[in-house]
Amino acid sequence: MDDEFDHDMLFEFESPVASSGRRDAFLLDAPQLSRQTKHNDVIAQIEAVFETVADALLNERAGITVSLAAHSTSSQDDPSTRGPKATFTFPGKNASDAWRFYLAVVIRILELIHESLSDGVILTKRHTAGVKGLMAGAAVIHRRDGSKIGLTNVQNGVLVPSMEEVLSVDLSRVRWILVVEKEGKGYPDIATRAIARFMSIASPQNGFAEPPVFGLVDYDPDGMAILHTYKHGSKKMSEDNAALIVPTIQWMGLRSRDITDEDHTHRNQGLMPLTRRDRHKARKMLEWEQFSDLEEAAQWRRELQVMLMLNLKAEIQIIDSDPSGLAKMIKYAVKDT
Repeated sequence: MDDEFDHDMLFEFESPVASSGRRDAFLLDAPQLSRQTKHNDVIAQIEAVFETVADALLNERAGITVSLAAHSTSSQDDPSTRGPKATFTFPGKNASDAWRFYLAVVIRILELIHESLSDGVILTKRHTAGVKGLMAGAAVIHRRDGSKIGLTNVQNGVLVPSMEEVLSVDLSRVRWILVVEKEGKGYPDIATRAIARFMSIASPQNGFAEPPVFGLVDYDPDGMAILHTYKHGSKKMSEDNAALIVPTIQWMGLRSRDITDEDHTHRNQGLMPLTRRDRHKARKMLEWEQFSDLEEAAQWRRELQVMLMLNLKAEIQIIDSDPSGLAKMIKYAVKDT
């Protein structure tokens, strides 16, 4: 990032995946384990999974398959009463299958379980859902164990920490916060939402700082849904919204103006037609009623209507068509605050 932007924060949500080689398979059938099974037996099974995946990757095999025991409503532990197993393969047959498997997600969840069993710490769904984002910038995070996380000199960012680990944050050199969302499938991760709120709402823990927050998302219904969740929360997690919403977040892009501006006609190569799912979701989103004011509601519906009329969507990568595209967007956004 340019030197003039060294006093800012960047949150990025990306999901890396890696693969190649002959198809390999392993089985993780936790429901078949006795409740009296020792923790080290479970740890050994997880480590066997890690070894299988590592072996497949190192030997460049064609793919990896995971078989998981199907959920059973039976209270019995007899394996013969259970239904068929669900199989997930990487690479998948299509984008949906690939996202559903997501090698990095599977390995991360197993890693968290391994750490939980090894350390004797209770693990909840909040922990498994929360660690996805990356952070970089001029902030320093102080953890409850006394350690510090410096975010300035990091090449690829650091994982967004769980709020249970955070004691305070030093934002004295932060002028603004940029949230970049990718691969969210319309749902931003909990950890990034929580840390963004923690940094943007004045409190003793952040030095009473209130830096402006900008959101950069894909120009499609999923991107707009992610931004809406950041600002207004999620209906499915309404009980947690008070601790997660970022009411001050501003929509920096992508917007219709970013793909229709005559000065950026070279970006047309990055445009794609809306899918049937996109159009269905956009029409449903036109019915949403949770907004800060009438002006925001009108702006939101206009962008959706333009998107449907143009029948186009775009990923934030189109900004790269202009070497200084992101810097220009940030300068424009900060100037208006």
